[in-house]
Amino acid sequence: MAEPPKYNRKMIAAKTKLLERFKKDKAVRLKAQKRSRLPPDQTWSKGFPVLDLGMHPPFNEKTWLFKVWGEVENPLTLNWKQFLSLP
Repeated sequence: MAEPPKYNRKMIAAKTKLLERFKKDKAVRLKAQKRSRLPPDQTWSKGFPVLDLGMHPPFNEKTWLFKVWGEVENPLTLNWKQFLSLP
């Protein structure tokens, strides 16, 4: 029966170190790519961004309508209650 291969500890340590360096370099590259794709005056957020100015238009659920019309086969109009009951 053949002997199991003898591993060179220095070689394994060097390869492990190189692998960690590649992982780190990849993370740095990905982070830089994300930064470069961000529009001016915007920042990355780890949470869900709040995209309002603190002002909300008036809302009346009795008169609110959701309409699907135009180039559709089946035009549709739903009131607020019907809209909320959608799956």
